[in-house]
Amino acid sequence: MRGKFIITFQPVKGGFKMSTRILRVVFFVVLIGSTLTCLWAQSPTSQTPPATTTVAQPISGGRVIVVVPRSKDAVLAYSKVTGQWTRQQVKISAAAIVPVVGDVVAAFQIGNKVFAFGAECGRWASVSLPADSKAFFELDSDCVTAQTAGTYHVFSPKTGMWSSINLEDGEILPHPNVWPSGK
Repeated sequence: MRGKFIITFQPVKGGFKMSTRILRVVFFVVLIGSTLTCLWAQSPTSQTPPATTTVAQPISGGRVIVVVPRSKDAVLAYSKVTGQWTRQQVKISAAAIVPVVGDVVAAFQIGNKVFAFGAECGRWASVSLPADSKAFFELDSDCVTAQTAGTYHVFSPKTGMWSSINLEDGEILPHPNVWPSGK
């Protein structure tokens, strides 16, 4: 059999005998295996930034990369589909903003406003939820949703727009989209 070998032990007086050639091969494999395990288990500290770093850390999904820059006045998203970065300015410090990234969408929330980015169109859009609601968004791999007591909002990564319905009567609501001043 090619690629496989069988080690046989021959009984001898006082124990078992194995050929020295096979013993050397087994010792070498065990030695190399344990050395590689030790090297793999060590994490080089020079490549891992300290926990208190102020460097922006990209968050990557399937076709989206999101970064909150050190200035914390914007959230940037890179679309692997369009090959471009898009900036979403924020009016408050982005220190508390935690972007969530899916396969083709990314989202974050500031107060009652939910911002979503679509990789397929390379655009940010936001929807304002009622100020008195305790609504929050949910992110799936291919859409962002937000629900309040009476409305349901869905963000499409293809169109870069929110679409909303009234949950009481099923009415499709007028465009709730708010776009940033620039792309």
